[in-house]
Amino acid sequence: MRDYAFGENLLKLRLESGLTQEELAGRIGISNRAVSKWENGASKPSAKHLISLSEALKVSLDRLLLPPRIQEENGEEQEEENPDLAPSVP
Repeated sequence: MRDYAFGENLLKLRLESGLTQEELAGRIGISNRAVSKWENGASKPSAKHLISLSEALKVSLDRLLLPPRIQEENGEEQEEENPDLAPSVP
């Protein structure tokens, strides 16, 4: 079964970051076809790739994984106020 919610969220975050599928793929060491499959809901990234995605997109794992509706219910501003939620960037 396709997971359109994750894919739509990933697409939105990628576009907000100003990255193409190819650029995002290059940052995390995968093919742009894999990014396309994730955005279309045909497959999901591994845990390792989720961490890489959150770092490349500069968002927390919660922001990457949770549908926007749930983020709003939980108060998205918490992410910005709590530096522990932001991914570390080397």
